[in-house]
Amino acid sequence: MYGKIMGATSRFEQDCQTSVGALRSALMELYAAVGASSDAPQDVARAFDINKNLTWKVAKIIAASGASEALQHLPGASGMRIFLGAMSKAGAGPALVDRVRDAYDEVEQVVQVHVGDRSTLELVLDGQNPNRAERLEVSRKIAFRGNSGVWGVQARAKLTLAVMAPNAADEGLLDVSLVRGYIGFRRLRSELSWPISIRRDWSGEGDPFTGDWEPLEPDEMERGLPLMRRFTSEPAPTFELRSTPQGVYYVLPPGPVGNMAAFDCFFGDLSRGQSARYRSATEQHGEFVSAITVPVEVQLLDVLVHKDLAAGFDPEVLIYGDPFGTRTLASGDASHCRLPIEERAHAIPGSPPIVTTPLYPRYPEIVSRIYERLGCHPADFRGVRLLMKYPPMGTNVSMRFELPERPA
Repeated sequence: MYGKIMGATSRFEQDCQTSVGALRSALMELYAAVGASSDAPQDVARAFDINKNLTWKVAKIIAASGASEALQHLPGASGMRIFLGAMSKAGAGPALVDRVRDAYDEVEQVVQVHVGDRSTLELVLDGQNPNRAERLEVSRKIAFRGNSGVWGVQARAKLTLAVMAPNAADEGLLDVSLVRGYIGFRRLRSELSWPISIRRDWSGEGDPFTGDWEPLEPDEMERGLPLMRRFTSEPAPTFELRSTPQGVYYVLPPGPVGNMAAFDCFFGDLSRGQSARYRSATEQHGEFVSAITVPVEVQLLDVLVHKDLAAGFDPEVLIYGDPFGTRTLASGDASHCRLPIEERAHAIPGSPPIVTTPLYPRYPEIVSRIYERLGCHPADFRGVRLLMKYPPMGTNVSMRFELPERPA
């Protein structure tokens, strides 16, 4: 087991290790008595006329390196009765069979006392298993479906793009362009009004950002929204602009449901010379964050950096949430809870980066437009990409990177 409490093994872990250890030992003795091999579960299934899935589970328990791994493969009560009946029929002594049965009952008792039932045990194991990233994806998919039903909206994908280049007037500052939007956004309830996007900015290690943003497409502004109309579905959805102390909300009013009313929409901004290029006493990190405020199947997060910024650029991916809903986005906020979801950003091949994706065929056009607005040559950029399935709603997906020291 993997969790630790105040530097010591938890009571749950202790009880699991003890009970599972006793079960593994009893099963090994039972197999030895009847001449079965845990290395050949299919042979055991044929020789003892047992379902191969059952013998496979028993083999996994015997071979498990730890209690959490063994618990994943624990058969149900009816399966264990069938297994022990076959072993008894094959000549296993009553004492050995009883020992396995008692050990199994003890494991079940541990599960009941500490977590209540098998379904809750699965959730506990999700976060403790060495392969927890794969297991948590199953939970995230279930959460996506549940949140879609509860909130009444969903999207095929959220796309977030950040592009950084040195500022022409001051080499210590950066020009930054941000694009965010949804692909295949649809309502599941017609009466719903939904804040489809919010812009919240910060500098340093979480202080509010007071710099100016200009729309990426000034001619396509719509009631204060930096809409990229040429990349938004036609007819374009109607959005309402609402300003709050927490930021500027772009709200989708009630409308029709389903695929016929689904749409793609993108918003884009540009900031010139407002962000620090080098580390300082108050700023050690840069961070681009996508707030997951809609149930989405896929999060695509790309960060493209000018070649002059690429040396040592190696962002880490953080998935974190704010249980108290203070709506800050900086990962350094002490109230945030980092989730045990392990994702990595991968280099985008090519120069310029080949950003093509089946999620949105026109995505390279968006990137080309940013290069044009920044006044940069596309071949001067390098990129990294995060592609994440079923990001949990209410979390922030972040690419966080260390700012370099200013050259002497």
